[in-house]
Parts: sequence; C-alpha cells; structure tokens
Amino acid sequence: MTRDAAPPVPFWNLTLRFALEIAALVALTVAASGRLATSLVIATPIAAGFVWGVFNVPGDSSRSGEAPVPVPGIVRLAIELAILLGAAWALVATGRPVWGYVLAGLVAFHYAFAIPRTRWLVGV
Repeated sequence: MTRDAAPPVPFWNLTLRFALEIAALVALTVAASGRLATSLVIATPIAAGFVWGVFNVPGDSSRSGEAPVPVPGIVRLAIELAILLGAAWALVATGRPVWGYVLAGLVAFHYAFAIPRTRWLVGV
C-alpha cells in the first residue's frame, strides 16, 4: 500500500513539539522522583525518549522521514499522546496541577495546528 506524502508541518509547530517533547521527559522525571527508586527515575525518561525516537511512520515530515521501527500512523499517534498527556497527568497526580494543565493545553494547541498531519497518521 502506497501512502501519500505527509503534509508539511510549520517550523513553529515543530519547534513547539520539540519543546513539548523535552518538557514531557522532564515532567516524567520530576513525577518519578521521590516516588520511585533512583534507577527507575533515570530509566523513565530514557525509556520514553527511546520509544519516541524509534517507533515512527515512514515518510513522516515532522520526523526525519526515517523509521528505525516502522509502525502504523495510529500507533505513532498513540505513542505521542501517551507520552505527552501521560507527562501532563503525572504532573497533576504529583501535586503540580498548574504545570500539568499548562502542558496539556500546549499539547492540545500543538495538535489543533497539526490536523493535516494527524489525519495523515490515522489514514483519513
């Protein structure tokens, strides 16, 4: 099955997404600290970053276009939402609700302006 080319993502939205990725890794680390053993605190952002970087859709214009482990678009979207919104939830759950809501709001803002890519991922 041949997929159409992924729609371009504006540079500002790619920049926002990169900031959200970093914020999510920091949030997961902060949420894990004090609740998990030190080795798990270190492993949490490493595992999330690994999953984020390895499981991709071939030809995704918001990524390098390469996919070390190719996955369907819906799987990639689920990974993104699980990490980004999971980090927001983790902040709320660990007593940092303002930061969690800000992160969730920025995630929603990002996806509101990434609708063509999201539709491409889910195959609509």
